[in-house]
Amino acid sequence: MAGTTFSLEELDPPTASRFRVEAGMLDLIERLQSEGLSKAEIAVALADAAEEYVIRLATTFELDHKDARQYRN
Repeated sequence: MAGTTFSLEELDPPTASRFRVEAGMLDLIERLQSEGLSKAEIAVALADAAEEYVIRLATTFELDHKDARQYRN
């Protein structure tokens, strides 16, 4: 795969997948609000969790590919 690159657009989830993720997220938000968390608390926690998840995926990707440097900008 030497010389192979990809763009961020290629990483966008398909519409159906994104819809399912957003629907699940909205269900989670409603449940957390009913448990007393504020919209701001939920938003910050979701943003932090999403960022950590992306970093974890990127780290796993780098470890699984011997020459991951070729994918970096």
